[in-house]
Amino acid sequence: MPPTIDPLIGRHFLWLKRVPLDGDSPEEIRWQGVVLGCPQPGFYLVQLMELEKGSHYNQRLVKIEDMLAWQFYQDKQQMIGHWERLRVEDRYRERQLPRADLARPTGPVAPPPQPR
Repeated sequence: MPPTIDPLIGRHFLWLKRVPLDGDSPEEIRWQGVVLGCPQPGFYLVQLMELEKGSHYNQRLVKIEDMLAWQFYQDKQQMIGHWERLRVEDRYRERQLPRADLARPTGPVAPPPQPR
C-alpha cells in the first residue's frame, strides 16, 4: 500500500485576525507561511514568512487544533493574490463607510433656520 500524502504539506497559509477600525473590521495578517511536514500525528511543522518580501524567518511546530482558523492555498501566488484582494476590499470599505469621528460635530451646532 503506498504511503498516504498529507494534503496540508506544501500548502501556503494565512492566519488572519480582525482589527476594528471605525466600526468596520478589516483583516490583518497574524501569520503566513507554508506547511513543511507532519512529524507526528496532530502536529505540523510550518515555515513562517514575511509576505511582502517573501523571506522565510522562522519555523514552528503547531497543533492541528491551532490551525482551524487558517486559510490554506495551493501555492504562494494564490495566497498573495487573496491577500491583495482583501487589501483592495478594505480600502474600498474605508472610502465607502462614514467614519465615526467625521459624523460627530466638533464644535457648537448652529440652530436650524427659522421659517419666515
